[in-house]
Amino acid sequence: MKTLITGAGLVGSHVAQKLAEMNQRPVLFDVAPRMDYIASVVPLDKVTIVMGDITDISDLVRVIQREKIEQVVHTAFMLTSPSTERPLAGVRMNIGGTSHILEAARLMGVRRVVFTSSMAIYLRTSMNEVKGPYTEDMAFKSTSERLTSIYAVTKLTCEHLGLAYYDLYGLDFIALRIAGIFGPYKARSPGGFNTVLIRDIIDAALSGKALTLERPLGWPLPREFVYAKDVANAIVKACSAGSLESRVYNIGSAKFYDFPEVVEIARRVFPGAAIKAKEGEWTHPMPVGSGWHYDLPQPIDISLAQRELGYVPEYDMEKAMTDFSNWAMKYDKPQ
Repeated sequence: MKTLITGAGLVGSHVAQKLAEMNQRPVLFDVAPRMDYIASVVPLDKVTIVMGDITDISDLVRVIQREKIEQVVHTAFMLTSPSTERPLAGVRMNIGGTSHILEAARLMGVRRVVFTSSMAIYLRTSMNEVKGPYTEDMAFKSTSERLTSIYAVTKLTCEHLGLAYYDLYGLDFIALRIAGIFGPYKARSPGGFNTVLIRDIIDAALSGKALTLERPLGWPLPREFVYAKDVANAIVKACSAGSLESRVYNIGSAKFYDFPEVVEIARRVFPGAAIKAKEGEWTHPMPVGSGWHYDLPQPIDISLAQRELGYVPEYDMEKAMTDFSNWAMKYDKPQ
């Protein structure tokens, strides 16, 4: 099965690595691929790397035709901060790029498109005090509980576009709503503040430098993290699954972590490291107008993905942090 992966960043590179382990040769499609970054996750001789732009449908059609692509994993997306700072560019890349992928897949007879969505679409609905875990088909009010960040709006829009392509044209579309992802990649901020925080901890521990952490913006309460290798595993399972009953799946770790708990885990993983949390930093509300309303009552419900995809997270925070540090020692040890 020949797979095109849009975006050679944190998620895309780990999906490529997982497919390469299965003796497949994935095609990584990126507007500006960094070979050294990709090589820190997957050997370059195990993948085909193509420079192209998802906002140009002709680029997509050419690579799908030339490489005989049978399925697409769509990870290329503008994240929260840059899409807030440059909303038109965010909409153009996120919604426009996804529409091009769907149309190219339809025209070229691609078997399946797996889209990496986000649990960010749940954040506004938490203000309505939803009881129990967030399931994929949970209800929310379209006006009073509307999404308020460009990133979340574009994620949900792209889900609806993909589902419309499934309904109207029979394109096999699957969306995975992923929790706060973090994992090894040479860029310092490929997965938002999740990866930045864990990477700062690992760099301090490996370099022997003292580190006093402040609670990051966007983390006022316990939240859910998921390791990049678990996400890659979920995506590959979504690619290879047979006929599915559902189209949208939650992907997470099924566990909450608060800021001070992560600091304590780091102390266990790195005994003797001078890592601590700044006193009095146990609450840190998001600024008004930030678009964030993070108040989920518990981790997202992953039972549907477990049942239909066979997805089971393998990495808790301690195991993930250990694996991440082993990678850093080999590929990107701090000076």
